[in-house]
Amino acid sequence: MNVNVNISTNKIIKNINVDVVLLLIICFGAFLRLYMLDFQEPWLDEISTFQVTDPTLSFKESNWLIMNRDGFPHFYFLSIKYLSAVFGHSIFLLRFFSAFFGTLTIYYVFKLFKELFNKNYGYVGAVLLAVNYFHIFHSQEARCYTVLAFFVVFATYKTIVFLKESNYRNAVVLGIALGLIPNAHPLGFLNIAVLFSTMGMVFLTTKKLKEHIKYLLVMLAIILICALPLLPKLLVLSSIQSFWIPEANYENIKTAFFELTGSINSIFYIYVFGLMISLLFAVVFLLKKSSYKKKIEEIALNYLLLFWLLINIGVIIVKSYVSISIILNRYFTGALVLFLLALVYCLYLLKNRWLNILLTTYIALHSLWFLVYEKKHYTTVTKTQFVQLSQEIIKNYHNNENVYSAYGFVMNILFKNSPCYSNMREITFDDYLNNIRNNPKDKENFWYFDGNFRPFNLTIENQLFLEQNFVMDQQVEKLDCWARHYIVKGSEGKIAETHELTLKEFPNIKIEGDNMHYMFQNATIKSKILNLKKGKYALEIEAKSFPEVPINNENAILEVKLNDQKLWKGQLKTNELTPITVNFEITDQNPKIISLSFLNDVAVNDQDRNMAIKRV
Repeated sequence: MNVNVNISTNKIIKNINVDVVLLLIICFGAFLRLYMLDFQEPWLDEISTFQVTDPTLSFKESNWLIMNRDGFPHFYFLSIKYLSAVFGHSIFLLRFFSAFFGTLTIYYVFKLFKELFNKNYGYVGAVLLAVNYFHIFHSQEARCYTVLAFFVVFATYKTIVFLKESNYRNAVVLGIALGLIPNAHPLGFLNIAVLFSTMGMVFLTTKKLKEHIKYLLVMLAIILICALPLLPKLLVLSSIQSFWIPEANYENIKTAFFELTGSINSIFYIYVFGLMISLLFAVVFLLKKSSYKKKIEEIALNYLLLFWLLINIGVIIVKSYVSISIILNRYFTGALVLFLLALVYCLYLLKNRWLNILLTTYIALHSLWFLVYEKKHYTTVTKTQFVQLSQEIIKNYHNNENVYSAYGFVMNILFKNSPCYSNMREITFDDYLNNIRNNPKDKENFWYFDGNFRPFNLTIENQLFLEQNFVMDQQVEKLDCWARHYIVKGSEGKIAETHELTLKEFPNIKIEGDNMHYMFQNATIKSKILNLKKGKYALEIEAKSFPEVPINNENAILEVKLNDQKLWKGQLKTNELTPITVNFEITDQNPKIISLSFLNDVAVNDQDRNMAIKRV
């Protein structure tokens, strides 16, 4: 049987409708975000992201880090964690995730502005975002801010689509889009309030609220479902009593918006002027009753501008004055599109083609000049060089010495698979030296490193104590970070002696700032190989069970073994460390390994049984 298949390539080509201008803008924006993506080393917050998204961690361990060590919800971290499990865990992948959403945001700014104005103003909005230095910078960071910006723009676009065509399908899509915003950052709840307020007022002023209330209830239900996993995180964040951000004042607020709009004076004032004019017109527009007969997207646009200013920006500023300040450029990420929208709205009102071209060209060229030649973004190292510093410490590390840092808990990820990993401690240099001064017998050879705007700086008393009792034999200096190795005076040149077994001799464990190793699931830790002489020995252990109230009337069970020989097994106390002493005898010369096992992990009604080992 013969079958003739005729394919008309002309018809196929005609059906492929490519917006060449938009494609060029998106490709250029993607280039600015992907070029030299891993040129800068990760700074402190990015290292925190790298730690939390480690694919080798269990879900329980990742969850603990998210709840206790970082400020973002689970969605961002777990998305990267599972991507890392497939494609490998690297700073490049973490930043690519941000760059991808940053590029996608350019496309949806075009879609949003096309819905509100027309295609040409969609191009203007896309260009303005593509060259915005703040957005480019954060598109090359392993943090969640471009993901937040994307969800805000996407949800705003879907809001306009829903207002134009209200049905259950669009309501469900918009509900999901709104629910995703706070899953990128808790401040995203402000953007939900902006968009819900806009929809509510549009329906009120057009006298269509009653017929649309069913759709709003569907959205609200979906938002609550999406936001429910955030409740524990919100409770943790709400308990914060102090923060490192400077107090709220005019200069700090101005600086935040100056950086948000691209860190260029002339462009900053263009955006501010555009915002003021557009807000003035929005007020006049909404005061006229005849305005409510306009197209629904025009009504929505004016409400959107007002609520964005009052809720998204206003709440952050008022909150910063009355309680803990959160005046920081990146915390206004959800309002970035407001400045673009306000400026494009002014251009739309003026309807002057040449003004559109001249202003857009000026902002684009000046922004690119600033990016490449003034900031030297792609050629000048500006971020803390913790990676190089950690490599120098690892290269010069010996004798199983402790390594201390004010950021020890986070920085430990850089020492993974190195001998330093289990010997990292989090403590400030002054606090460490105060401890040694109070307990002189604890003097030891050690490494200390710090950075991220923390220069070497000790109290006079501690500086004198350090010089009188220690000799610095190694020093490493990198951009915005430093490390020093100290030897106890009188021990120079001595060969390190063997010492008793301690918790530090258990490879691949993590000792936290409270000097305890936590076990969040059934697991076994094993000591290094021990070559013990024949004789009698005593093994002392201090451990503790969590939570304080036993689960099913049972605490954590610890089992101690010497090779395959069980030495001890029993329940630990919860309200205090359980001292355990195990006596045993060695009768042969075979190598020995001590193993400590957590046997009965369980989770019941949001309570999780865990175990912590303090001392061996």
